[in-house]
Amino acid sequence: EHGRAVVTQCFLVPFTIIDVDECNLSIGHSMRHACAEPAMCINTQGSYECLCPSSSDDNSSDLNKEAAKDEIKFWEMIIKGEGQRTPWERSVASSSESTCPGKASTNSCCDTDAHSTEGSTCRSKFKCPVDSCTNSSLNTCVSSAVCEKATTPLDHPTFTCICPDGFMGNGHTCRRGIDIMPPLPKVKFDGVTPTDETIKNGFYCGCTKPIVDPCAGFPKCEGKNEICTISDEEMEPYCACKPGYVLVEGFGCVDESPPTLKLRHDYDNSGITRLKQGDTYKEYAVDVIDENAEDYKRSLKIAYSRPLPYGCETKIGSFQVNYTVAMPWTNPPYARVTRDVIIEDIDECKIDVERYETQCPQIIPHCDVEHGASCKNTNGSYTCICPKYTSGDGFKFMSSIKADDDGKFIDAPVGYNGGKGCVDTSKPVIQVLGPNPKIFRVPKCGGLSGIMKNAKKKKENDKEKNMVGIQRNCYEGDIKQMIIATSGAELCATSTRTNPLPVDCVKATDHTYLGNIDLSSKATVGNPVEVSPLEWKVPYNVMDEAGNSAKTVWRQVVVEEVDLFEMEDRIRKDVLADKDREVEEAVRLALEKHQLKQVNNVDLGIKSKNKNDRVNKSCPTCPACDCSTEGNVVSVSQCNKKCEKMIESMSQTCVNTNNNSHGASLFQMVLDELISMKEGASMYAVALFFIMIVVIYRIFSAVFYSRRGWYYLTADDERKEQEMIQAVTYFSPEPVPRRYDNGYSSANASNGNSPMPTSGNGIHRGSAGPPRVSMSLGGLHNVNGRGGNGVFSPSENRASSSGDGDDIYQGNRAHSPMSPIRPANRGLGGRSGVGSTTPYNLRRRY
Repeated sequence: EHGRAVVTQCFLVPFTIIDVDECNLSIGHSMRHACAEPAMCINTQGSYECLCPSSSDDNSSDLNKEAAKDEIKFWEMIIKGEGQRTPWERSVASSSESTCPGKASTNSCCDTDAHSTEGSTCRSKFKCPVDSCTNSSLNTCVSSAVCEKATTPLDHPTFTCICPDGFMGNGHTCRRGIDIMPPLPKVKFDGVTPTDETIKNGFYCGCTKPIVDPCAGFPKCEGKNEICTISDEEMEPYCACKPGYVLVEGFGCVDESPPTLKLRHDYDNSGITRLKQGDTYKEYAVDVIDENAEDYKRSLKIAYSRPLPYGCETKIGSFQVNYTVAMPWTNPPYARVTRDVIIEDIDECKIDVERYETQCPQIIPHCDVEHGASCKNTNGSYTCICPKYTSGDGFKFMSSIKADDDGKFIDAPVGYNGGKGCVDTSKPVIQVLGPNPKIFRVPKCGGLSGIMKNAKKKKENDKEKNMVGIQRNCYEGDIKQMIIATSGAELCATSTRTNPLPVDCVKATDHTYLGNIDLSSKATVGNPVEVSPLEWKVPYNVMDEAGNSAKTVWRQVVVEEVDLFEMEDRIRKDVLADKDREVEEAVRLALEKHQLKQVNNVDLGIKSKNKNDRVNKSCPTCPACDCSTEGNVVSVSQCNKKCEKMIESMSQTCVNTNNNSHGASLFQMVLDELISMKEGASMYAVALFFIMIVVIYRIFSAVFYSRRGWYYLTADDERKEQEMIQAVTYFSPEPVPRRYDNGYSSANASNGNSPMPTSGNGIHRGSAGPPRVSMSLGGLHNVNGRGGNGVFSPSENRASSSGDGDDIYQGNRAHSPMSPIRPANRGLGGRSGVGSTTPYNLRRRY
């Protein structure tokens, strides 16, 4: 780095590696040999080898000395002598158990370097056979036995213990707690051949001297239950009854004590087996508890008190099973036990159908559930019950059930009558809605009739009678035409409900087990049937899906021929009646809604903890009902009066109060509901909510209803009122001087100064003709083009005491009699200073 030269020098250091004898190193030394016993370690220059011992070898020290003298010659000798070695003197001949299998040593087999990884592993896995006979830890032979090793070390066992002559056993030492000594071994008369019992026992440890069995080899006794017996005196074998048996003449050796018969599957020892319908009886028989059980089982007899059915048990009841073993030498000559089998009822209506489809399909109920039939369990069977509004036996048809000659079904469920199912037999019910009778009013046909007594007609002439007949002949056709044109809706139209739908005229209900079905849209309207010249009845019919026809109901249709003088009064009364009906219906619906709310509150737990307190509370004043439906207008006082009246008639558990304040009554109802709340948090939240509603209601009333109850008709009411009054055409009895809107008089008109004004329908006001009025309000029109409220207004603009141009009967009063429908002047001020009113004023204060 600093300009200096770098000089490289080499040095030669000689050293010598001296061989270490791995075979003599101490245990734990890193270079100690890895030969496993009984293999011997043979040291070599720089390494070592493993060698299996042989009977001709001296010891490892001598062998190591020979190897040290001439290593090459030593290993050539070992390899050459491998052929003379036995399998016990070579490594284990299995590659899975030893390296160099079947070799005497690891020489020429393992890596020459024993300290390399491969060389060390190869030598450590080199296994030489262990001689169990010479190994005290492996040799288990008793001292009197001789150990003889197997032919090869791969044989199992690797050695055998041989007992001396005259002794029996396996020669191995008996293991405590493992080897259980059987009875002493026996031999036959020859003293050598083991008896059958000894051979059957099979295992004897150690070496035991056997005993001689005198009956061994004795001919088999022919009598039943006889065995070979040796006499105590002569020690000679002979045939006699075995212990526990006695010789009975005619029966041989028999057991004096009867056997015990125990029922199987009788866990409580009651002798009763309980089954359910649908179960299959399985024969479990009995256990014969006796020394001679095998013999008794051969004579076991099983008898049933009734034949068993094929398959499952379908009927309730019981039967007995007798198990008998014959013992003719005893009294009674048998041993017997009885099993009582009881078949109990099962609820067929609750069984697992999927399970019993294969196990016992006979008990599966066949109720017509598709048409509402329900299954009911009976004792031993079941029955099917049809729901309300249906008839039949409730069963499906079952082909497996047959009828006898008398028509009675065999083994059928209760109530089965051929499987007729459930048929809907309930007839729909029809209710006519709307006016019944439906009244059409028309002006009475006839000539002129005055007001004065002497001017009234006394009798109709033939021409007038003919006109009446012609007019009446048209009524039925008109009714049919209206039914066709409106699909029957005209029959329930009223002045407050001018555009009803056909389904609003009739309510058809089919009562079924699934609930009520509305068939109103399927109801049909028939042709009118004449009852009298001015009365008809119209039929309503309907049919349900099952083909049941409802009882025909009729709507009466009446045509009233009314004098023109009575027409206005009749129409006015009809309007009032329609309004009353609408009010009553609205109040009824409001009450039903309120009652339903109360019921729901009770169901939700919103009720008083003390029911008696709620019963004794005063009912709050009924809130103002919403009685407006489809243009119907009802005053607040009318609705409240109706509501209070219905509550008073329907409520029996409280005292009505006279508080007329809607806000106060609503607040009282809120408090009444809040008392029944169970949780404080919910009570405060609901209280705050309802208080806010009351405040908003007060503000809204103060802003929008500051006129203190004034009620105005809607534009539609004004229009109808105008049309009705303007539909009337007034005629003068004779042409008289008149003042028209343009300032001309009738006299001027007759001189040709001005054309004669006509009414809106094109009829000259001065011309004569019979009075006419339309039967329907829909086609009314203006007469003189001026506005008027007609029947529904206190100011009709049809008469004026001041003599202005609005009076249609102007000129000489003597020649202009009062209109028969002119309202009476009662001194009440109307619009434009006209002092007139009608009996029904919808603009009065409440």
